[in-house]
Amino acid sequence: MSNQQIKILLVEDNSDEARLIQEMLSEKNIFLFRLECANRLSTALKRLAKGGIDVVLLDLNLPDSRGLSTFIEVQTQASKIPIIVLTNLDDTELAIKELRLGAQDYLLKSQIDSNLLMRSIQYSIERKQTERHILHLNSVLKAVRTINKLIVIEKDKNNLIQKACDILVETRGYNTVWLGLLRDDGTFAIVKNAGFEKNVSYFSEQIEKGKLSPCMKKAIKSKKQFEIVNKSELCHSCFFEESCIGEEIALIRVEHSNKLFGLLAISSTTDIVTSEEEKSLLVEVAEDIGFGFHDMEISDAHKQTEEKLKENYQKLQRSLKDTIRVLALVGEMRDPYTAGHQRRVAQLACAIAKEMKFSEERINMIWMAGIVHDIGKMSVPAEILNKPSKLDEAEMTLIKRHRQAGFEILKDIEFPWPIASIVLQHHERLDGSGYPLGLTQENIMLEAKILSVTDVVEAMASHRPYRPALGIDKALEEISRNKGVFYDAEIVEICLKLFDEKKFEFK
Repeated sequence: MSNQQIKILLVEDNSDEARLIQEMLSEKNIFLFRLECANRLSTALKRLAKGGIDVVLLDLNLPDSRGLSTFIEVQTQASKIPIIVLTNLDDTELAIKELRLGAQDYLLKSQIDSNLLMRSIQYSIERKQTERHILHLNSVLKAVRTINKLIVIEKDKNNLIQKACDILVETRGYNTVWLGLLRDDGTFAIVKNAGFEKNVSYFSEQIEKGKLSPCMKKAIKSKKQFEIVNKSELCHSCFFEESCIGEEIALIRVEHSNKLFGLLAISSTTDIVTSEEEKSLLVEVAEDIGFGFHDMEISDAHKQTEEKLKENYQKLQRSLKDTIRVLALVGEMRDPYTAGHQRRVAQLACAIAKEMKFSEERINMIWMAGIVHDIGKMSVPAEILNKPSKLDEAEMTLIKRHRQAGFEILKDIEFPWPIASIVLQHHERLDGSGYPLGLTQENIMLEAKILSVTDVVEAMASHRPYRPALGIDKALEEISRNKGVFYDAEIVEICLKLFDEKKFEFK
């Protein structure tokens, strides 16, 4: 947790309990905070509308709202802010509903102390930040992939330029985008745009006539591929200044093979370069568009397109793997006792897939599914994950729900394979006794059948908070005894062979 002040909104109508929460937070001087209080739902909603709150501590029963509807009202008003439910209601069913709807934690007032409260706040903020970063990465990857597809398919310059502008506005959410293709004499042959509220045809016409703004002239002469426009220096008396008020503008040179083909301009009311991924996106998009222009000028377009596609596919694969690693690390932060579990499950699963003569691409799919198969544990309170004794029925219900939670996290990320469905099914069993769907035999994906075997083997062989490691022999005995009942017989035989004959070991 950084030293930046954390702004907490406590929604609680009991002044004694509010004072107790204040004392707990004051007791832990590890991070700075500013606590604001609201004793009614209406007051809380008005404060949230103003912005600036980092986390909400929410009592469900207030003078003007009670129960689940209280949480729904607050989440609707502040969907991007982590919400921790503080309540006197020891209601497991309600807790599960809250967590499914997006609550970051559900704490009983009678059981919390300063340490638990502090950890919950830290985890909640970190998880919410990670969720936002994952969504950001997903939109970055989607924009790159969509434009790459466009470059391969579209051979008309006007359509290519216009559609590229539209994709960047629609997929990444920039306010405005314009893209211009230069002539050899330094003037623009084609200028297209997207996102402008007003008719800016006059702007395009002026640029095509050679009337360039100061920032355009600088970008054409500059050697820097990416630059944020310094408005205080360059925007005075610019004929297009009114359209840029309140916006940050980035200009990117559209280049290929050391040749400048044009300029790409992006504007947004927020900081454009929010991360290195954002800057890399814009540079890569400009390079890809530059390649598209170059490709239109040469006769052997087909060969070069294939080479660029292969390169872009490899980039996308690397980006997907990086996204997967981020997800895996987030999951392991929540459950230190199983740190490395997902990697070892993926390792054994890939070894089995190789024995089954899977293609390299299919093995990649197995690895990605294995490395995040427990990502849904982000939705399970840390106290349950690290409980040193046997879990009760209600706690087991929360643990089991992490399959569905993992599916919800992964389903909107545009993988080229059904990663989310594999994660959802990896606790299904051939005889229908598994969960969450009770699938049988051929209804279970083969990749999920592999993970179900490797997950059991690694889990039994490793230490857990509530028991010591049972050892690999016990694990192999379990899958052998239930071969054909719970687990796929062919997969079990290959797994046994790996350990018995090929001396497989977890790294």
